[in-house]
Amino acid sequence: MIRGYYPLEYVSIRLVEELSKQINSGGELPSPPFSRIMPTGWFQTEFVVAASEDGMEETQAFVEFVMVYEEAKEKFEKFMTHFLRQMPEGWDREFLSPEWIKPQVDSWVAEFFDRETDDIGNTLDLDLIRIARHTAQKQSNPQFYSFEEGEIRSRRDCSQAVAL
Repeated sequence: MIRGYYPLEYVSIRLVEELSKQINSGGELPSPPFSRIMPTGWFQTEFVVAASEDGMEETQAFVEFVMVYEEAKEKFEKFMTHFLRQMPEGWDREFLSPEWIKPQVDSWVAEFFDRETDDIGNTLDLDLIRIARHTAQKQSNPQFYSFEEGEIRSRRDCSQAVAL
């Protein structure tokens, strides 16, 4: 089951967010660089989740997408290489409590990312959780898909299509 949005939907949402900021500022905010609006691609994660620790509720498999922007792609790759080599125990479990997850994710953000520049859309924590769960359950990192490899040949084509 797909949970969240498809990659092109994320792009549309991001463009609307930026347009809204411009309108609300009266046009006084400078436009961000294109690389902060349009991702270069995405990781497709797949993992199984249980709603409770006791196992009384059924599990559900999800596919979720992690949008990757130009400046953060190498950081995600370093994180995934590190995680695959030194995977903390427990990430393969179907139920993970927020109290158990938070300190680990906070340490990864501090070690591999700059929250100020890399947390576009305020999803970095969730993105790291998605990648960690996928990697732990599948014993491999999620696959990266470039927009150039997909339906859209270039980021410029996508921005022109959305502008129409």
